[in-house]
Amino acid sequence: MKRTRLIWLVLIILATATPPTWAQVGPVKQQESEDAMTYLRLGVKHFMANRYVEAVEAYKQAIRLKPDFAGAYHNLGYVYDELGRYKEALESYKRAVQLTPNDAGMYSNMAVTYRKMGRYKEAVASCKQAISLRPDLAEAHNNLGVAYYKIGRSKEAIESYKRAISLKPDYAGAYFNLGVVYLATKKKDAALEQHTILKTLNQQLAGEFFTVLYKDKVLSVSPQ
Repeated sequence: MKRTRLIWLVLIILATATPPTWAQVGPVKQQESEDAMTYLRLGVKHFMANRYVEAVEAYKQAIRLKPDFAGAYHNLGYVYDELGRYKEALESYKRAVQLTPNDAGMYSNMAVTYRKMGRYKEAVASCKQAISLRPDLAEAHNNLGVAYYKIGRSKEAIESYKRAISLKPDYAGAYFNLGVVYLATKKKDAALEQHTILKTLNQQLAGEFFTVLYKDKVLSVSPQ
């Protein structure tokens, strides 16, 4: 049985990101910060329209105007990841966490890039850092489960998925991933239970998992 490319969840800072406090800076710096936020929003707009190259340029311009803009570095890392430019994605994420070291979502996203590079142990470490900052971040527990699965630690993967589900009971991606690990460890009855739940949460994923169950293969599912 082939291993699936499991469902990871990445978090992107949208235009609703909390802007920096501008009241304590001079008028020039205030204008630069406002302009940087404008470019951040433009980057999000380009990203949502699948204009990734333009999104990169918008985020870079935001950073030029405000070099300590963690949100712009975070989003830039995400777009680089989407473009397959993983080294640059990691550089952007690392700069973001230097500026905002207590942001769990940034570490969780970094873990996704590490996984795509085959650096699974580093993915595990990034997920654990995210969880230490926000134990209730279901997406980080899910991503940790994927990383564990990739290094053959199925028991820990199952525990991580279950924790994600306990935090977010309607988390379809975690049920799917849990079902995949159950199949890989020859626990078909438990896998069937996950399929039953998936049918009530996400028909598309339920259909994908049905194929996994009854054609004895694991399909590649795009991250959602």
